[in-house]
Amino acid sequence: MTTTPPLSTAPLHFVFPSIRKELLGNGTPVYLIERADEDLMSITLNIASGAVHDELDGETSFTVAMLVRGTTTMSPEDFAEEVERRGCSIGSSSDRDSTSIVATGLSEYDHDLVRFLSDSICSPGFDTVEIERQLKRRIGDHLQNVADPDWLAGQALSVAAFDGHPYGRSKDGTPETMTLVDRDRMRSVYARLLSYPRFVIVSGRFDPEEVLRGLDEGIGRLPVPTAVSSIAPAILRSRVAAIASKEDAVQTVLRMALPALPLVDPDYTALLLVTEILGGYTMARLFTVLREQKGYTYGAYAYLENRKWSQAMRLMTSVGNGFTVDTVATVKAELQRIRSQRIDDEEFENTRQHALGRFARSNETPQQTAGLLWTIISNDLPMDYFERHIERLQALTPDDVRHVQERFFDPATLTIGASGDRNIIVDAVADSVDTVIDYRA
Repeated sequence: MTTTPPLSTAPLHFVFPSIRKELLGNGTPVYLIERADEDLMSITLNIASGAVHDELDGETSFTVAMLVRGTTTMSPEDFAEEVERRGCSIGSSSDRDSTSIVATGLSEYDHDLVRFLSDSICSPGFDTVEIERQLKRRIGDHLQNVADPDWLAGQALSVAAFDGHPYGRSKDGTPETMTLVDRDRMRSVYARLLSYPRFVIVSGRFDPEEVLRGLDEGIGRLPVPTAVSSIAPAILRSRVAAIASKEDAVQTVLRMALPALPLVDPDYTALLLVTEILGGYTMARLFTVLREQKGYTYGAYAYLENRKWSQAMRLMTSVGNGFTVDTVATVKAELQRIRSQRIDDEEFENTRQHALGRFARSNETPQQTAGLLWTIISNDLPMDYFERHIERLQALTPDDVRHVQERFFDPATLTIGASGDRNIIVDAVADSVDTVIDYRA
């Protein structure tokens, strides 16, 4: 005989770890998360400028990639060797809203990690030979992307949802725009990055005074940020579909969006929990119906995406061509069901426990704590935000979330991005949208 163990009813007591904050000589905030029992440390530099500020599509992405590929005193090869022979790593990335450089390694190399990160942002080389090498790689990556149905559907959704706003443009650019990002343009983008606010997070085991001294000698000498972002809020369009046509496709990739709430909104926790019920994990409704009951797909999910200038609920799945029409109809039916019916107590509690467990696992290491802190700082949230979030999550009842269900799960407001056979997709979305756009990468 098998038995199912009961769900835990013990409350999750979460207290955000102690964070030390210091300012460098130029006013750059540094947040220190110390853990004496860790062997690793990481340093993250975040800059509040990303692809939304591009004058040429992809210029920030390309420039940021070059920040960790050599300095004014070390060639790309020498810099890589210096990092790797210590078993360390350093990487740079940019998204729509921000730019990050992250250096990670053993705590015994804390001084070197500070130096690697400081050199990357203070004296990037922008080596012309390396620029040409990376250009070829990025064009190759783009050609692979335009053959990827998942990438195409995601890009199509961005156009459907945000056409006319920087969020609707390509973050990484196209081969045509990439070739225009030369050394001079990179220097211009680099100057723009330095003009926007920044902060540093250090986590793990390290000598705080030594690290602060090293950061002040490097990052502390950067110019004081003066730029203020003037990006307009992005209003999520509804009842629009963008289709990336692949006539030989045997599957349809579907990406959908609905309006959502910012993290700071009092109803955000309720919306998060109901979104989890819809498609947050393998016991959620979309997964259960589309995979377990109908066998259409390997997975179907829903999640909340928070950007600086917009918030959205995202839904995603991929199905065979013959199931496309019914899949769209099923998603709409599940949205209407969750909008119109009170959530069962057992389903509500199962999902709450899943969400609490996932959050608890997200704060096991200093680096994970740094991720939570990054969210707090980047979104101008209070330092006790996640403590209050967990309290709200544990206090919610099915009756508390009814107004959120009714407001945010309206199938009539869907925006859709899709890749696959155009005729099949048009038939599937005909009753859901008023406008169909043909997306071409």
